[in-house]
Amino acid sequence: MCKKAILTLLLCLAVGYLPLQAVDFGIRGGLNFASVPSPDEFSLLRTELTDHRVEVPASNHTGFHFGVFANFSFANVFLQPEFLFEESGQELLLIREDQSLDFPDINSFTPKFSNIKIPVSAGIQIAFLRIGAGPYYAYMLDNTRGYFNAIELDDGINFHYNDSRMGYQVMAGIRIGNISLDYRLEGSISRLGDGIDIDGTPYDFNFRQRQHVISIGIVVF
Repeated sequence: MCKKAILTLLLCLAVGYLPLQAVDFGIRGGLNFASVPSPDEFSLLRTELTDHRVEVPASNHTGFHFGVFANFSFANVFLQPEFLFEESGQELLLIREDQSLDFPDINSFTPKFSNIKIPVSAGIQIAFLRIGAGPYYAYMLDNTRGYFNAIELDDGINFHYNDSRMGYQVMAGIRIGNISLDYRLEGSISRLGDGIDIDGTPYDFNFRQRQHVISIGIVVF
């Protein structure tokens, strides 16, 4: 992690020696589609007769983001830091396989997260085409568990999220005049959280969220 931070700092310092041609400030917003790279699963054993497990389905959760950005142009090179508010989430399934049940009891719930995200992208622009990459930092402001059908477990489930997370992004897009349209693929270096408690019993989970992000940016001045 320290090496990545040092490399990012050196990149910013190197860009600082390039001839600055333009500085733009604007607003940005759009949709983000969250998923996980693989359907991680862990077993949650409650009693000798009842087995609970949590699965992460392959479906995406649609969230949104908005905020401000600055764009520094150096010939064909750009550096774009941003400050965004983001709402994201992840659908989870709680599956109970009980010997007294003919079929598993499946309950779906979607924890949601409100984040402050600070991405920094560096890349090149040729004509109206832009490609780039960079790191991001996210801080969780709030989270909600989402609707839960298993009423007998509702008060006994607590997630332990990581407030601070680091990740990376690669982007491609176009910019025509003061309007830009970007597609970004975001990956997380940090885990989403440290685990989950069910009726006071801790269980570990280890998945890192991935997002497909579509944004529209407008230069204000």
